[in-house]
Amino acid sequence: MLSPEERVMRLLERNGGRMKQKAVTEELDWSAARTSQVVGDLRDAGKVESFRLGRENVLKFPNDEDDSPPSPR
Repeated sequence: MLSPEERVMRLLERNGGRMKQKAVTEELDWSAARTSQVVGDLRDAGKVESFRLGRENVLKFPNDEDDSPPSPR
């Protein structure tokens, strides 16, 4: 069984290393609060970065240099 952090990391990998935080919440069937907590832990550990795109948070791997918006889901 994967930890919540591993689940988020695998989901990001399957989506090209970038996706909206809301999509993570929906894909994993978590509350927004749980997703925020897990993402915060991953950010603190330096495993993911996030940025605002309009009113949404977008997650990406730290080595992802391309800051263009993700493709629509």
